[in-house]
Amino acid sequence: RTSKNVLLLIIISALCESSISIFTYYWAPWITSVLIEESRTVPYEIVFATYIGASMLGNYGYQLFVPYWGNDTVLQMILVGSSGAYFLGAVFSTSSMVFLISIFVQGCVGSYWPSIGFLRGRYVVPELRGTCVTISRLGTLTISVAVLTTIHHSPMMMLLTCALLFGGASYLQNSMTTTDASLEN
Repeated sequence: RTSKNVLLLIIISALCESSISIFTYYWAPWITSVLIEESRTVPYEIVFATYIGASMLGNYGYQLFVPYWGNDTVLQMILVGSSGAYFLGAVFSTSSMVFLISIFVQGCVGSYWPSIGFLRGRYVVPELRGTCVTISRLGTLTISVAVLTTIHHSPMMMLLTCALLFGGASYLQNSMTTTDASLEN
């Protein structure tokens, strides 16, 4: 209750994981809405397999970059990159751009999971990790349901909301890192 960093970690997790959940529910309608205008069909199996591959590559990339830049810098890059990708997804509506942007988002998602796990290990004692994750998941559920039920009709609004969620998480993670740096000095 007294740790500001644990509270920030829970909020960051809820914001990011809400955006990930929203994208998980929304990627197929988003891609379909773009391709309907071009009178083409979507090979959903191939798209999904590509997303899984991108997520695995993102996880591998995290492992490669974290020794050089540190978890805080890599997480900040993931959050800012995801926010930017969601924003670009809202702006561009060509099928090739949508597909490339969504692959990039999935790569960032693959990097997000080990990074947030590292932060949980740093700030939350093992006895309370389950509680921390449960509280974060309740926040994720609340945000996801609210967004999916209110603005599901507009791909642009949905993606802008995801960009804002990741942008907010990026801001909070930056303030958490800044607070840690000032305590060390």
